[in-house]
Amino acid sequence: MSTLPFDVAVGSVQGREHARTGRNNQDAICVRDSAHGLVALVADGCGSQPCSELGAQLGV
Repeated sequence: MSTLPFDVAVGSVQGREHARTGRNNQDAICVRDSAHGLVALVADGCGSQPCSELGAQLGV
């Protein structure tokens, strides 16, 4: 249960060039809250590299 006095929303949209060339969305987001505060991590994969979405996911 969150103790924060506000709501947190996140989102990610595949870019037009990624959609055009058949590449996946390589964004990764992680948000955690506790009684002490909030931590938000965002990672953007290197689009031209193989498995860069995995690197972004491991980063968060």
